[in-house]
Amino acid sequence: MASKKHLALLKKAENAIGWKQYPQAIKAYDEAIKAKSNCVEAWNGKGQAWAELKEWDQAIAAFDKVIKLKPDSLDGYLNKATTLEESNRNAEAEELYRSAVDAVPDHKGANFLFGTYLNRQKRYLESIEVLNQAIDSESDPIVLMARAFALEQTQQYALALADVNLVMVYGDFFVVYHTKGQLLEKLGRDEDALETYHRGMQADPNPVLLLNKTYLLEKLNRPAEAQRMYDMERLVGFECGVPHRGLELKSQVYRKLKRYDDAIAIYNEILEMTLDNADTNADNYYELGICYAEKGDLEAAEIYIRKACAIGGDLFKSFVKDEPSLGPIREQVLDLIES
Repeated sequence: MASKKHLALLKKAENAIGWKQYPQAIKAYDEAIKAKSNCVEAWNGKGQAWAELKEWDQAIAAFDKVIKLKPDSLDGYLNKATTLEESNRNAEAEELYRSAVDAVPDHKGANFLFGTYLNRQKRYLESIEVLNQAIDSESDPIVLMARAFALEQTQQYALALADVNLVMVYGDFFVVYHTKGQLLEKLGRDEDALETYHRGMQADPNPVLLLNKTYLLEKLNRPAEAQRMYDMERLVGFECGVPHRGLELKSQVYRKLKRYDDAIAIYNEILEMTLDNADTNADNYYELGICYAEKGDLEAAEIYIRKACAIGGDLFKSFVKDEPSLGPIREQVLDLIES
């Protein structure tokens, strides 16, 4: 009977989590723990619920219990370390990752988690050393991609490309084609990069690959081929009821080429076409704001980013916080839209 009771309580907690009712979920997890004190699933769920509430100490205490109950599993270590990172306790998180490498029999998994942590801390050379311990002839592609990322950040492009080529054996994924193409460009192998983007678009169509290919064509001064890409997108857009689709691609390419005035003109053209589409307008206001910010016109950037935030709210504020292209002026823009 106890077993059935704790399972029912776990289900009740999961339902509460689905509705983001975290206090109710914690209460159900506590009842499940009373029914079965060594219920790892309840302790783990309870920790995650506390973490959602940003009650870090309670979350960590729950994950400590998970580690105690299952010391040979990575789950407790990972969840506790993630919570420590989210609460800006990075020294403790690093110590925990090191403990997991020593304590858990699955050393490869522990080294992978530690390596990705070091990547997030931008300690790429250390990450490579750790990830080397996680990689063998049967390595999971995600581990290889983590090492490829660290190698790329340390400008070891040929070695990164070798890892990416190994990953391609596992299947056709746009992110792999994207990464390979970017590495080929950095190695000065532009024609190979174009072919990679082309094959990627055939295998796993994605707007990122389309942008990559069209940008490279423009960069190589092959405007006729680039124009064909814009025209193809325009035709696809008409078929799916988005007539400005080709213009969106061109504006993105021009922005990437730092032809900001040309990009701004196109975004304004799109706005004239989409006066009654609030979501599209919010996207284009945001892109206009970023263009002006990258151009150095912070006053104009404020105007358009405020317009985007007025329509899209916190979503666009989160975009600004994570926008890498804003570079050193990101905080200035955030101050403006939050003031």
